[in-house]
Amino acid sequence: MLTKLAIQSMLTRRVSVIIAILCVALSVMLLCGSWAVEVGIRQGFARSLAGTDVIVGARGSPINLLLYSLFQVGSPLESMDWSSYQRIAKNPEVSWTIPIALGDNHKSFRVLASNQSLFENFRFGHQEQMTLAQGRLDLSDFSIVIGSQVAKELGYVIGTSIILGHGSEVSEAISQHSQQPFRVAGILAPTATPLDRTLLISLESTAMLHHVEEDADSKAQHENEEMPGLSAVFVKLKSKYALFDFQDFIRKEQPQPLTAAIPGLTVSEIWSHFTFIEKGLQVLGIMLLGVSLSTIFLSLYTSLEGRRREMSVLRVLGASPWSILMLFTLETLICLGLASLLGLAVLKLGMLSIPFVFSSFSEIALLSEIFSSESLWALFAIFLSGFGLATITAWQAYRRALQDGLIIQS
Repeated sequence: MLTKLAIQSMLTRRVSVIIAILCVALSVMLLCGSWAVEVGIRQGFARSLAGTDVIVGARGSPINLLLYSLFQVGSPLESMDWSSYQRIAKNPEVSWTIPIALGDNHKSFRVLASNQSLFENFRFGHQEQMTLAQGRLDLSDFSIVIGSQVAKELGYVIGTSIILGHGSEVSEAISQHSQQPFRVAGILAPTATPLDRTLLISLESTAMLHHVEEDADSKAQHENEEMPGLSAVFVKLKSKYALFDFQDFIRKEQPQPLTAAIPGLTVSEIWSHFTFIEKGLQVLGIMLLGVSLSTIFLSLYTSLEGRRREMSVLRVLGASPWSILMLFTLETLICLGLASLLGLAVLKLGMLSIPFVFSSFSEIALLSEIFSSESLWALFAIFLSGFGLATITAWQAYRRALQDGLIIQS
């Protein structure tokens, strides 16, 4: 009975109720979305690499090494010698290695040169492996595999001919390797990592591209020298306990000065420089929570004046304070429930429409981002505060009904 009465009362005030629901829904969407974005940023860093114990590069900062080798931000100051890579690969503690070389680009997208180990051993997210949307994982004979975002933005398909430019940045692409075009052999499935904006070629293709004038005999005699300088090497150790010994090996037993970066620790260090983002999102969330509660209170209080006759009639019919409290509480909970569902639904649709951030999340993972512990606590606080505000408003309505009777004084 009270539920039916609450719904009828809301329908008579449908304009103000709809406005209140929309305001609260917007607040819920922004509040939960701010925390979801924070978690998404953290996971975006963390999911870009999995299963790699150490990243090795030329002497420099571990942060810079991780940024240019994994996130393709910046460039290496110098290259690692091929002989240094061979020493690392032959270390008895090493399970596998992935050598990578940067230095070319194609229409604002970076080119990454590696070998077959990239497809066999590289992992991201929850130990996920690169998969193909089309074509094959073939880097031989000047074949190229492109990321999903490259194919989408440039409209490339299997068999498209591509000319690479020299230089890791667009501004540096002052020369084109027009003497040797590449053909698209495969298109990667979306990964929500920098791989989506990357073109993959083989180290041998890079060597031939930059030494095309050398004759075949000279190349055969100087195999080591013809290989390009490496930007970094991803290393997987046979045992986690060998990590410190391997770091000592990198520091002390290499003729070329090298730097070893542990991905997890380096990502944490990078994130520590952006704590102001986290704090800013938290402050924004608290402010939005205040806006949500204020909206609820204003909606209830402004409707009270127009409901004095309704409360008087209910009081004359024998409605107890408890009944009036339940009526206001039901109305408040219905409004909050509809607003929360609407806000979360819009948030989910918005997250799904941002593929470069959320395309790799499954349905369950997406819901876990929206319904994080912070978001659930915020929703609980909103409902609890709404109940408190409904109690205050119901008591005010009951007192006015006693004073007014059936006639509302003008």
